[in-house]
Amino acid sequence: MKIAVLFASNRHGGKHEEIRKMIDSIDVPFEFDFIELADYNISHCKQDCISCVIKTEHRCLLDNDTETIMKKLTCADINMIIVPIYFPYPSKFIALMEKLLNSCYRIENRPLKDKPTALFLYCSVKIVDESQLKILWQQYLMDGGYSFTKVNYPYLNETFHDRLNAKYNDNITEYIKDFLLNLKYEAKVDSRCGLHCTGCEYKESHGCGGCIETNGHPFHGECPVAKCCQDKGFTHCGECPDIPEKCSETDCKKVDENGFHLCDGCGMTNCGKLHAYSYTDPEHGDNPPGKRIEQCR
Repeated sequence: MKIAVLFASNRHGGKHEEIRKMIDSIDVPFEFDFIELADYNISHCKQDCISCVIKTEHRCLLDNDTETIMKKLTCADINMIIVPIYFPYPSKFIALMEKLLNSCYRIENRPLKDKPTALFLYCSVKIVDESQLKILWQQYLMDGGYSFTKVNYPYLNETFHDRLNAKYNDNITEYIKDFLLNLKYEAKVDSRCGLHCTGCEYKESHGCGGCIETNGHPFHGECPVAKCCQDKGFTHCGECPDIPEKCSETDCKKVDENGFHLCDGCGMTNCGKLHAYSYTDPEHGDNPPGKRIEQCR
């Protein structure tokens, strides 16, 4: 499962660098994609660009970084937004929020709709009440019904209360660490084989509806893995007793220069269809090999 961690600070170092090192050091079963706004140039929204495409293509014609960040947030399973107080918020973060609002205002295909999200606000080292920021951010996460006066989106982290600073010794880093160590989240199954369809570029460029929505017929035609799974009455391949095992051979020689397994007759393969897609396809296979099988598990 991938977690996008957006650090809203305009500069490198400081508390958010400590938080990043802490995340790198803990043993949790997540993949992290760090987004440091200090690395990006995000212009404020001009509001009146005649040829604006942000509602339809979720990108800004005036900078490329907005599109890059939005793709990272969209493709992740969970978003963590970590914000320092900058009277009230960092300027780059405000600019990003302007464009996120315009990208989802009065449209149905909101890029971050229903995205599992945790949002943290801190001042110096202390945990600060993030309620107002959550109220603003929930406009990106909901089609309608969002409140302008209270938090009514189910964020993954609890709403601020005074006991949090006492519990974590006035330390935002410890609060985030405890959140991650206790995070239990079941990733949404959005394909039969374990491949993550959410945020895939083929959805728009090829009009792909995904294998679940199309009953096993994505953009390239009938998928043999999806058909097999459906014919057996399973929701996804992780429910099948024939799912390929994780290869226990640490020094297998049947691997090409790209790391893809050339074997297909080993006792570990079991299901030749899913094994071939996950391990042996140099163009569309997993990187690292076996990733979709692990997701199924």
